[in-house]
Amino acid sequence: MSHAYPEREQLPSSLDLAYGRHILDQQHGPYLVALYLEQLGLADWTCRVMGYLRMYDGIESWLEPGDIEAVDFVRQLLFKEVQRKAKDDVSALRFRLAVSMANAPVASYGAAFKIQRNLDDSMKSIWWNPLEQSWLSFLARRETLPDYTRLYLSGPCEYRASAQSLIEYLMER
Repeated sequence: MSHAYPEREQLPSSLDLAYGRHILDQQHGPYLVALYLEQLGLADWTCRVMGYLRMYDGIESWLEPGDIEAVDFVRQLLFKEVQRKAKDDVSALRFRLAVSMANAPVASYGAAFKIQRNLDDSMKSIWWNPLEQSWLSFLARRETLPDYTRLYLSGPCEYRASAQSLIEYLMER
């Protein structure tokens, strides 16, 4: 007797069919963020949230173990709100989410290029401000700096965008 379908072991898995992609992988994260914003009635906020995510795009390989990257943090945050199904005022919900995003672990990082040829020379620092340029744009500046330039990255520090300025950015319409 011939089977119309191959044996179960011969069928490709969903990961095979998607060439290794999964709905929860990092590349799919922005699509889920947009979907969750729409489900929360915040579709008009998508561009601003994507701007926030663009600021920190690429920094994940520099984070401390256990610190979650921006897209995954926002995806999880929004997913929890969708699951809550609370009927909060949209303005209050947007503000609460903006505060959470501004205080995300990734938002606490600061970075600088330090330029100093010799120990006797004064050091010049070029600080990263995510509100002025994305992480990837900041790193691209390295190509125009002297060979002896060093990149310094730090966890929570004063040389980063303040939580208040990130909240203001996110709340702009």
